[in-house]
Amino acid sequence: MSAPAGQGSTATEAVPLPGEPSSAPQAVPSGRARRERRRPPNWLLRLLTGVLILVLWDLGARMLESPFIARPLGVAQAVPEVFASERFWQDAWATIGSVVYGVLIGAAAGLVLGLAMGRIKLVRWFFTSYVSALYTLPMVAVVPLMTIWLGYTPETRLVAVALSAFLPIVVTTADGSRAIPKEYLDVARTFRARVHNIWFGIALRNAIPYLIAGLQLAIARALVTAVAVEFLAGVPGLGYSILQQTRSFQQNEAFVGVIVLTLFVVAARALLTVARRRFLPWYGR
Repeated sequence: MSAPAGQGSTATEAVPLPGEPSSAPQAVPSGRARRERRRPPNWLLRLLTGVLILVLWDLGARMLESPFIARPLGVAQAVPEVFASERFWQDAWATIGSVVYGVLIGAAAGLVLGLAMGRIKLVRWFFTSYVSALYTLPMVAVVPLMTIWLGYTPETRLVAVALSAFLPIVVTTADGSRAIPKEYLDVARTFRARVHNIWFGIALRNAIPYLIAGLQLAIARALVTAVAVEFLAGVPGLGYSILQQTRSFQQNEAFVGVIVLTLFVVAARALLTVARRRFLPWYGR
């Protein structure tokens, strides 16, 4: 016996066709949803990690039982006194300012040479070995020679910082200017683009994300070099101030300077990351 026409059509319509989204809502597995609700936010996990580090630091200092080890509470108590000192901010600006100026100088020179190494085979062949050798050279080993050439002056620190920042920017910019999709160059040749259009419209734009990555490396290297020059050459700055405070057993005050330098690098790298996400949304990592 055949089924009624209305009943048959209803049964057919109730079955969704292949590839057709079903109108019935799909339930999320209760276990997965429960785990997502129970997971704490990322900022809380980072905060707890920082608290754990401070606790371990304090426990380690107590186990060693040495009065000359900086402790978290002692560093926190020394912050107001250190920040109230005008000399501290003069030393901080001397070090941080040299890093800023040196990175800018190194970035300008490194961008030019990096683009040339990426686009001109003869320049790449000539400079690659020298750049690689200088990149692996510990800058601390060159500082005594620089003091003989330039004296125990802030100019020695600036030159050393600029050279430290110059090398990673050259390497990353050269990689970025070479890593151009072949389709871009084919289209540029098809439309008879001029040389400066290829260099600045394609190569430079493609190298900008690599340049930002090089800047993030350069800032950290430059700060280490600036502090090393102040240690070895006695150039006034926050690094030299930290050395003097350590020698006079002012460990908590010295650690405040270390924290300030660390926060500077973290803030500069975070600012570069925000700039990349804001102005280069098409570039993802």
